[in-house]
Amino acid sequence: MQLPVLEGAQPVFGHMLQIRAHPLDFYLDGMRAHPRGFVFRFGPLHAISITDPDAIRAVLLEQAEAFEKGYFGSALVPLVGRGLLTADNAPHRRQRHLVSPAFHHHRIAAYAGIMAGFAREAVGGWRD
Repeated sequence: MQLPVLEGAQPVFGHMLQIRAHPLDFYLDGMRAHPRGFVFRFGPLHAISITDPDAIRAVLLEQAEAFEKGYFGSALVPLVGRGLLTADNAPHRRQRHLVSPAFHHHRIAAYAGIMAGFAREAVGGWRD
C-alpha cells in the first residue's frame, strides 16, 4: 500500500512545527484528507499514520518483520519501557501473544459497558 506524503513540511523541521502548534488538528486534518493513512515528517524522519484495517493487519500481523518502530519506538523506551508498544519482531510477537486473550471478541464485548460509562462521564463535562 502506497501512502501519500502530507504537504507543508518545512526544511529541517518537517511537520514538527504544525504538530507542536495544533497536534490534534494536524492529525485530524491529515485523516480527513487521507482516510486510509499518510506519511509525515518529524524533523528528518518519516513516520506513518494508518487507519485502513487491511493496512493495519499487514503492518501488525502479515508483514510485521518488514516494519520497525525505529527512532520513535526507541525514544519511548525510557517513558514506557520495553513493552508491546516499543518492541519489534520476536519480542513483539511474544508480548502480543501474552495480551491477546484480553482482546478476544468476547472480552471486548464485556468491556463495552465500561467504556460507554467512561465516555458518558467524559462528555458530561463538555461545553458547546
